[in-house]
Amino acid sequence: MKRLLGPLLASILALTLLGCSDDGEENDAKEQSSQSPDDSGSAGESEGTEESPRSPEPSDLVYPSESIGPEVDFTEVALISETAAGGEVAQIPVILDSDQAVADFTAQFKGRTIGQQVADAVSGAKLADDEVLLGTVVALGCDEPTGVTVNKENGVTINPVGLPAKPDKQCFAAVTTVAIVAVKASELD
Repeated sequence: MKRLLGPLLASILALTLLGCSDDGEENDAKEQSSQSPDDSGSAGESEGTEESPRSPEPSDLVYPSESIGPEVDFTEVALISETAAGGEVAQIPVILDSDQAVADFTAQFKGRTIGQQVADAVSGAKLADDEVLLGTVVALGCDEPTGVTVNKENGVTINPVGLPAKPDKQCFAAVTTVAIVAVKASELD
């Protein structure tokens, strides 16, 4: 009996580890759909080599501070999330008014598809003559925002909505969430 137990346990362990491997976008889609709306995460990869993922502690996660200033009228063009895409949270957005501006903005991401999703959202946006597109990383952590607000006080800021005030989750990999919004160009003055 002891002879059978060792190989059996080794087989179970091997199958478990194989079941956790990432074999492409299909698993990414399954992972995203199996998470509750509040689950999210992101882990880093170094360029050219894969780094072993670690579970971010709640103190490692980045959630911007609360909204500052009066709200600005805006249209939410896209709220794009991807696990382990990297990037840096910034309340102050980037103006996405050219292909080069989009390329510069998306260069910060390590994810497989987030850069293309941002480019597609920008190219597909229907803007009024007096509107401009803005984009920024609004969250990097275990939770995905449910939306954003746009505020103006010493400049325009984009702020996430629906995130916990103090994250208490641990996640395998943090989720990067990018917001693309359209605002009147006059709001940037």
